[in-house]
Amino acid sequence: IQELAATAARLNSMTHMSRRELEALAGELSKINATHLDSRIDLPGTQKELKTLAKAINDMLDRVNAAYSAQMQFVYDARHELRTPIAVIQGYAALLDRWGKDDPEARQEAIDAIRSESDAMERLVEQLLFLARGDNDSLVVEPEVFDLTAVAGQVMRDSQVIDQTHPMEAHWEGP
Repeated sequence: IQELAATAARLNSMTHMSRRELEALAGELSKINATHLDSRIDLPGTQKELKTLAKAINDMLDRVNAAYSAQMQFVYDARHELRTPIAVIQGYAALLDRWGKDDPEARQEAIDAIRSESDAMERLVEQLLFLARGDNDSLVVEPEVFDLTAVAGQVMRDSQVIDQTHPMEAHWEGP
């Protein structure tokens, strides 16, 4: 943006730039919007300064397009990450509706799972908001050792609730 501003200032001080060339540049710029971030300015045969400005704008558009693509990927990933706990909660709600009314063990399992998934979803939303705000420049990652067996067991139980058409089985010894 600083390069663009400096080039624009140089252009502003020049008197030999034709009105037609400036209008051509403005016309090219007006074609660019959120649905056409891949458009670039092409001004063959114009003055060197105008080509420099067009290059600066094209470079800026490359950066904006990359940022927009990253944002779209973020939204896609967030949607995917939120669907899983929602599906688990819905599955356990269905389990409660079918068997939990009369089975205290099934009822407690479903309540615990719904509580756990809603807590996980709350943490996920906080993480997504943290990333969206761009506060991650100061993020310190601290590796942690944990028992993956417990996580795998929970994933399997949640998957069984979501998809009861595929039998699942797992065997492991120790953490």
